[in-house]
Amino acid sequence: MTEKNSGVRFSFNYINYPELLEDSERMRRRLGAHIYSIFSFWMGIKSVDLRPLRDIIEYRMGISLPTYKASERSYWVEQVCKLGLGDVLDLITIVHDDICFKEKNNYIRVGAREAFLEGVSRIFEEERVRYRVDKLGGVHFSVDAAFEQVRVSAIRALSTDRYDSVLQYLNQSYKSLDCVPLDTKGSIRSIFYANEILFKYIFPRAIRLGSSEVEKNLRPIVNKKYSGLKPDNKVAQSQVSQYKEWVEGAHNYRHEQGEGSQPDAPVEIAVHYVSSGAAWLRWLQQFDLVD
Repeated sequence: MTEKNSGVRFSFNYINYPELLEDSERMRRRLGAHIYSIFSFWMGIKSVDLRPLRDIIEYRMGISLPTYKASERSYWVEQVCKLGLGDVLDLITIVHDDICFKEKNNYIRVGAREAFLEGVSRIFEEERVRYRVDKLGGVHFSVDAAFEQVRVSAIRALSTDRYDSVLQYLNQSYKSLDCVPLDTKGSIRSIFYANEILFKYIFPRAIRLGSSEVEKNLRPIVNKKYSGLKPDNKVAQSQVSQYKEWVEGAHNYRHEQGEGSQPDAPVEIAVHYVSSGAAWLRWLQQFDLVD
């Protein structure tokens, strides 16, 4: 029997969640406690007065927070639990900015900003919510590490000037899953257009990317590349068939605004289509500029 990661909490090893959460009470409680602890520890004050932070939050977010007990940890836990989700995520950026100001003016020890961001990232990861925080304190939607790795790998494979237009649509497909509200149809359209542009680079006579074009243009060169190689040829031909199915599915969402009334794609379908579409770009690129 293979032992799970040593020294890791039971729930992290054995309790799996199929989808990341949009919100979590535990996340909120931990964020509230984390905000207080960062200021208390890095300012070296056991009962730190955070009324100035409360005032900054009210000013920048246009919300009202109680004036009492802002120097107590329980106050921040309670207030974060009461805020709307969007305000909770905005709060992270505002707190980060205040820490930056205090670091620059020696009101708090250097290192507080990094500790704050590391703590927020850990909370997001451990509570399995669908957000990530960037190095400047901005919060973004996140799917998972594997999803991000596929994007990075595709970008590396398409890093020359020839593929600028392909990369533009690839990046747009991911951006469509990092906005409010999510543009799931747009994400599928963009990843399809990225594939279509690359396909037409490889096959200049093709006027579109469709299943018949894949069969006519792509299958012969795949067969040529792997001819006489078993089982490689069989596997490669199966990949062509899978790509045809991917293309056919994407056509359900590819019409421009005003040309149809397709409903928004479910998030899980959009995520799968963008991730698989990025992987198909890497696969397709190997056939570019090949005689």
